[in-house]
Amino acid sequence: MELDISSLDGTKFGLRVRGEIDLDSVGQLRHFIAALPRGEGPLVVEASEVDFIDSTGLNLLIQLAATGSPGVVIRNPSRAVRRLLEVALPGGMPGMSVDFSGAGPGAAHRLSELLRSTVDLRSLVSSEWFIARSTRRSARRLRLEHAALAIR
Repeated sequence: MELDISSLDGTKFGLRVRGEIDLDSVGQLRHFIAALPRGEGPLVVEASEVDFIDSTGLNLLIQLAATGSPGVVIRNPSRAVRRLLEVALPGGMPGMSVDFSGAGPGAAHRLSELLRSTVDLRSLVSSEWFIARSTRRSARRLRLEHAALAIR
């Protein structure tokens, strides 16, 4: 899949990225960013439609954040972007922030993530409940066996 980059409406220094950010396309993204007029505030990257991002894309985001103030804001990151950031930068990074605001595709991602989290939590609670119930039954059986042995 190709990378589609466009200016982000409502910001002077922002872009919308669609597609895959990888070794083949990161140069195109870097060139687009360099051509943006420098504005007040951080670079805003709308990433709700990024299907894939590899280490070269992550490296570019890290470089943008490391330039110091104002840094980079990753707005409405897709699941692929969120997963990479969670694995590679679990505590975040100075100069980089993730923003789940605004309407559009990002709002759908926020709702999807909320629903996914709720389902994951429900299955975790269900499995913990099942383990606790099994443990209680095992403990009860052992107490009964111990009591039966004590009577003999």
